[in-house]
Amino acid sequence: MKVLFVMPDFNYVGEYMPDYKGHSSLGVGYLSACLKKAGHSTALAHISNEKITKKEFVDILKKHNPDLIGFSFFTHQFSAVKKWSFWIKQYSNIPIVCGGIHSTIDPNSVINLKSVDFVCVGEGEEAIVELADSIGKKQDTTKIKNLIVRKGYKIIRNPVRKLVQNLDDLPFTDKSIFDIKNITDGTMGLLSIIATRGCPYRCTYCVNHQLQKIYSNQSFVRFRSVDNVIREIKQHKKDYPFLRYVEPLDDTFAIRKDWLIEFCKRYKKEIKMPLRANVRVDLLDEAKIKALKSAGCQRLALGLESGNEKIRSNILKRSMNNEKIIEALKLCKKHGIKTTTYNMVGIPEETIHNCLETIKLNVASEADDMHVSILQPYPHTDLYNYSVRKGYMKKTKQVSTFFGESVLKLPTISKQEIHFAYEYFVIFARLYQRFGRFRRVERFLDNLYVNKKRHKFLLKIKPLISFFVSPILTTYHLMLRVSPGFTRKVKEIVYNQ
Repeated sequence: MKVLFVMPDFNYVGEYMPDYKGHSSLGVGYLSACLKKAGHSTALAHISNEKITKKEFVDILKKHNPDLIGFSFFTHQFSAVKKWSFWIKQYSNIPIVCGGIHSTIDPNSVINLKSVDFVCVGEGEEAIVELADSIGKKQDTTKIKNLIVRKGYKIIRNPVRKLVQNLDDLPFTDKSIFDIKNITDGTMGLLSIIATRGCPYRCTYCVNHQLQKIYSNQSFVRFRSVDNVIREIKQHKKDYPFLRYVEPLDDTFAIRKDWLIEFCKRYKKEIKMPLRANVRVDLLDEAKIKALKSAGCQRLALGLESGNEKIRSNILKRSMNNEKIIEALKLCKKHGIKTTTYNMVGIPEETIHNCLETIKLNVASEADDMHVSILQPYPHTDLYNYSVRKGYMKKTKQVSTFFGESVLKLPTISKQEIHFAYEYFVIFARLYQRFGRFRRVERFLDNLYVNKKRHKFLLKIKPLISFFVSPILTTYHLMLRVSPGFTRKVKEIVYNQ
């Protein structure tokens, strides 16, 4: 069986990545590895051009001539999948299976497409192998667990199988399906892995609470053994020697102290590559930070989301106080680990003053870099349901990316204020870092930030203000557009000094 994965991979952050060429997907890599282990062949149509024409798309199909096509996509990419799946059926009656997080959380919207034959709900490694086996042998495909099946006008919904509890039973993710050297992973030197599956938390803007419902009464959070993870890194390091650092993409990388400390000891001894990771801030303590630093950890990315404790706790369901956040980030600085924070604006019940609180929390925490996005309430999350119930959005409203315009109509903050908060977040953080100790300057900045009458003018002159506040960073972004490869090499040299 020849299986072709079609993966839309659109990036909308041109300011940061004008040379974006796509990232590898661990999920697709695992599916490919399992199919190959079962004797099937796989290929990938990695589409980073949202404006691909019908002819270009059909030429891909002709080139690969697959027996089965698998889509993996996020919610904001669903419109592309609708169009492409229709093109496929116009070209040939190749069976189509859709997976990924959107298919799992909102399977009805996908199976309702007449061009889609199967929808995979949940983890799909075993299901896609069974499907490929059944199609190859011309056997019944209607009873495969995890799959919703279209049979003519009939929709068959099969139960979800038990989760794989021993993750070491899975093969290493297949990176060969991607053009690693020429996509963004290669240009940035990124070797991505994942050591765990499942997240025990229930943040309202995330889909984990829906996944927990699907897999209720099971051990949802699972860990690979340290040995298994180390062996995979060694294998990828051998296959792709040009990759310069390792980044685990786990939701809960630091949740188990014993596992983390053992991993760091083995990593320091056997891998000896710079390490970067995403960590939940309230899982950090000094022992974990020391272990990460000893392993060569350069940077940790941590979610602050909002600087207002009530909004963070009541609206986002992230129960952590500001004092703990400040303490954790300062511990990172103490031990020489740089920090990147994740922040949101446009949260329900938020005001422009709350956005300022988020900026000031970053300043108090001494964050090295700040990543800000505009909240998007994705379908079937608790925050989506809350927003619909409160009348902040229509149930059928199409969401955007994290960097697009807010789809919410909030009584506490206008769309222009949200846009201003997003555009000026880092600028004001830098101003507070430099001049906030002067009380008069701080009051001036406070008044300037919350004065919505000045926002329109400030947005017009943002390029000038950006250069005044951060001339090096502004120059870097301009150079990225002119010569991204050279610019990233210079940054890497300076960054690693």
